[in-house]
Amino acid sequence: MSLEKKLSQLGKSKDLQPNRDWEKATKHELLLEIHAQNRLHKAQQLTTAERFDLVMMRFARRLMPSLTKVTISLLIVMMGSGTAFAAQASVPGEALWPIKRSMEKAELTLTFNPVKETEVHIKHINKRLSEIDKILETSLDNEIVKPEKIAKKEKAIKQAVSHLEKDIAAVDTGLKIVKEEKAPLEIVELAQKVTEVTNDAVVSLEEQAVVSNDKAIEEALNDVKDINKEVGEAAVSLALEVHETIEAEAVAVAVEVAEGAEETKEQVEITEEAAAVAVVVAEMIADEINQLSDDIDNAQEKVDVIGQVELNSAIKTVEDNDEADLKAGVAEPVDLNESPVLEKMTEVKEQPQEAGVILDEAKVLLEEGSLKDALDKIAESKEINAKAETVIEILDEAAVIEADAENTIDGEVIDGNVNPVEQIININVETGEQEIEYIVEEAAIELDEDEAIIEESDLE
Repeated sequence: MSLEKKLSQLGKSKDLQPNRDWEKATKHELLLEIHAQNRLHKAQQLTTAERFDLVMMRFARRLMPSLTKVTISLLIVMMGSGTAFAAQASVPGEALWPIKRSMEKAELTLTFNPVKETEVHIKHINKRLSEIDKILETSLDNEIVKPEKIAKKEKAIKQAVSHLEKDIAAVDTGLKIVKEEKAPLEIVELAQKVTEVTNDAVVSLEEQAVVSNDKAIEEALNDVKDINKEVGEAAVSLALEVHETIEAEAVAVAVEVAEGAEETKEQVEITEEAAAVAVVVAEMIADEINQLSDDIDNAQEKVDVIGQVELNSAIKTVEDNDEADLKAGVAEPVDLNESPVLEKMTEVKEQPQEAGVILDEAKVLLEEGSLKDALDKIAESKEINAKAETVIEILDEAAVIEADAENTIDGEVIDGNVNPVEQIININVETGEQEIEYIVEEAAIELDEDEAIIEESDLE
């Protein structure tokens, strides 16, 4: 029996026939659904008048610009006006500064390429730094310093710093977006621009913190300086990651060619791009080395300066003691090496030197083309030098208080100088060295456990 005949017989079988009640119920449900769909379709049909209104509405909407477009257009017109020119020179706290910020936002709104958008934020970072410079240049030397003027200055600085932080964060985010969307060479070139602006910002902010003569301003500037450092380091790491990825692809191409495969145009482009990326990343690492070398030199100079101040203070103490008083036992001889600060300076002085040795190793690795190993050595050198700078800052403060104590006896004022820490002055008068140890110990508590160079045993 053929298959076709078997199927025909199965179709006539009573066992395979659907239930009549089910057929009727299903047919009824389908008809109801079709009827409902027809009613809905008729309800949704527009009349001729309604269709005309809809067409006119769409046409008017295309012609009528949005509020955003109108605002941007007005700002573009303003950019060529005197108001816009004057606004570019404004700083936080001035009437035209909101206009300047609005123009910057409009510039970003008209930028659709992530690379260009990041470059705009880089430009804005430089503007914020210029604003901070201008605010700090406002001298109050020739007038009475009023509290409201100081408060206004602090507010303006903090406002500029706040926007600077936002621009830095936007640069960091933009670079990560570019990494996912663009070619390797374009990514590392943008990363290089980011490191350049962040390194310049760190140097500028350090100088601004020194000249600010205001603790609140100094803290704000130091905070944003640290953010710049983090973003700059992240940009270098990102560039190195891109380099390693494209380098691995280039190596794979080289292996295929060595095995006899014909090199394609795409493979040639990968090899050339890998070489170009390596050059840019090497330049970035070289800049990191130069920057760190300057930091190490500065740390070494600070050690020498603080040590010399302490030494001069000890020498002056000896000279002030009359030789006859010394012989009579009225005054105690002074050991020039007994200063607690000098003792710590001797220990800390070795750390910038150690950081310098490791940095030299990074230079050699860079010359050999070992970019990752060179960057690892830079990180190691940075860590050592950063710890040294932390302790140098602590000892610098200790040296200042120790010097102030020479003009104070039991908390009393001498020659118009007041020691800001009376309790520590009393300790200094009674025990001498204990004052410095106490200050260093208190400051070291603020460090992370793995960063605290001054151990408890050193303070005993």
